[in-house]
Amino acid sequence: MNPDPIFQILLGYRAAATLRAAIELDCFSAIAEGKRTARAISVSRGGTVRSIRILLDALSAIAPNILRKTGGRYALTRLSRRFLIRSSREFIGRLMPLYGHRMMWDAFQELPRAVRSGTSVMARNAHTRHQPFWEDFARATAEDAVPKAKAMLRLLRKGPPHPEILDIACGSGVYGATFVKGIPGATLTLLDQPNVLRATRRLVDVPSRYIAGDLFTTPFGGPYDLVIASHVFHHFDRPECVRLARKVARALKPGGRLVIQEFVPDEGRVKRAQPLLFAVTMLVWSRAGDAYTFPEIRGWLREAGLRRIEYHPVRQPGDVIVALK
Repeated sequence: MNPDPIFQILLGYRAAATLRAAIELDCFSAIAEGKRTARAISVSRGGTVRSIRILLDALSAIAPNILRKTGGRYALTRLSRRFLIRSSREFIGRLMPLYGHRMMWDAFQELPRAVRSGTSVMARNAHTRHQPFWEDFARATAEDAVPKAKAMLRLLRKGPPHPEILDIACGSGVYGATFVKGIPGATLTLLDQPNVLRATRRLVDVPSRYIAGDLFTTPFGGPYDLVIASHVFHHFDRPECVRLARKVARALKPGGRLVIQEFVPDEGRVKRAQPLLFAVTMLVWSRAGDAYTFPEIRGWLREAGLRRIEYHPVRQPGDVIVALK
């Protein structure tokens, strides 16, 4: 029996770091410009011929669907041309401040301790007041939020005219702003921690009202026709999710809707790897967060008094749940 599958997982960090470096050094854009040798890329983007060769040789070997090498020349694939060239509208390198965030990489070094403790052991975790990570998160995800918000908006049935919208733990605020742009006459309120809202104000390009404070202790105001909770509930345990859902329900008008985006595992927690790996992130990063199945989410939404709960699996990192008051 060959232990290679075990070693591939144990050494997976090397592959991730290699791709991360190639993106951050903008090697793919250089190749798209015709600089297809290690020497040409090093002249254009920095590094030495040796260091660029080592980096890109390894990447072409582990990910030929991203980068190919023939002789001494490198070539892009359809995948890398679409997503890894800086000039592409779908360039995912803008997310590298998040995917490559040192705090997250360091947090996983503490995974054994987190498992033993049953909670994050980081000195500054997801719940730390004035956590600067959330400012980085807001800036890194702002552009990526636009197509996701548009996909969420398409799932909503026609609502009342001139709806009042609240975006909780809004981060970039782009989810709420995209909704406002897509719904004539809508108004927007954005809630997050004060330090995050400093970044939000620079990213949002629609008139908005801002509430600086805490999800559980700061009044939401309202009532609202629509509340957006994008990647919020996974930070908390079930009792806190119920508590937050009840607070949202109180802030909704009769007939108002809560729209949630979450990483949703399959019911048996055996098939959908990405949500399950995200739950590991919650283990190292939060007090008691998790990735919840749809029956679990539906259960605490019902406890909060919400009805007509719909689950919409979508082709993006995060499914959508819509609930009605």
